[in-house]
Amino acid sequence: MTDPSTLQPDTGSSERLHARSAIAETLSDAFDAADHYVHTWYSGDGPFTLSFYVKDDRPVLIPGTADEPVSALKARLRDVVKRHGIVADVEGRALGRPELILVVPEPDAVLRIAELVIEGLPALLAARYRLRNALLTHHVRWSFKAEGQALAPYDLSVRCAWALCTALRGPTRAAAPDLRSDTGAQEVLAELTRQLTAIGILVQARLSGCCPARGHDGPHDLTWDPLSHENAERLTAALLARPPAGRHLHVPAPESGEAV
Repeated sequence: MTDPSTLQPDTGSSERLHARSAIAETLSDAFDAADHYVHTWYSGDGPFTLSFYVKDDRPVLIPGTADEPVSALKARLRDVVKRHGIVADVEGRALGRPELILVVPEPDAVLRIAELVIEGLPALLAARYRLRNALLTHHVRWSFKAEGQALAPYDLSVRCAWALCTALRGPTRAAAPDLRSDTGAQEVLAELTRQLTAIGILVQARLSGCCPARGHDGPHDLTWDPLSHENAERLTAALLARPPAGRHLHVPAPESGEAV
């Protein structure tokens, strides 16, 4: 999520648009953390307009179900924004499923709405959110799907796996394995397994059966078994105990067209 403190004051139209883009990204990240989606419209001036659908299995900002009258959902959302001191017009419509719309004049109020979304996350999704942010501070892009009481990881690229190794064990002068080969991928897999075991995370991993992002010439990604809620918190704590990634990362630049 974008740090609101890094946003620059209004010094011109391009600066305002850039700041508003960062605010919209922050809001989108918050909804994404809730497995939800928000449509956001804005310009260099004027209000932000936010809209999202009410879903039975993924409530956000308010409790509610898709079969409730839109008027009841609007009233509930209006109470929430008023209780938190947010100035916003609340609208709604039902075209197949309920859609709630917020017209928010002040950028700071949009950031407060993003905070409310994060504060309302269920425990497992909150753990995923914290883990995702901790990984990103070390240049690791790794996504997880909430399944039951665990986080099911999507495949992890070899490059990101090596960045995670470096984050967990600290900087080293040892040369990186050949990240472009399956032999190097096996070395990374073994090293990362050791690092995870050292912090009490026992999880099985293997090379994935295919690597569509690279065609068939590069190394396979790494496939991992689900992480328990406890292990997700353990990995987050270990990453936060390390300084953010810097120039010590020994990760070759991706080749043209290679996914990270």
